[in-house]
Amino acid sequence: MPSSANTARVSALFWSPGAGVPMIAAQALTLEQGRGVSGDRYALGEGTYSRVEPVKDRHLTLITQEG
Repeated sequence: MPSSANTARVSALFWSPGAGVPMIAAQALTLEQGRGVSGDRYALGEGTYSRVEPVKDRHLTLITQEG
């Protein structure tokens, strides 16, 4: 199916258990409300931007292939 402004397709999922640790590809991820991806560095409070003031909620990052 061709993509358009009204559709989106997930082509890959990745997570990382710690800051500076390579990303790990996954077939599925478990999401935690208000935290993000279960086991991911940001859900654990260990991501690069976890301690930035003012606090910013970053639970999930989407990256487009087109842009």
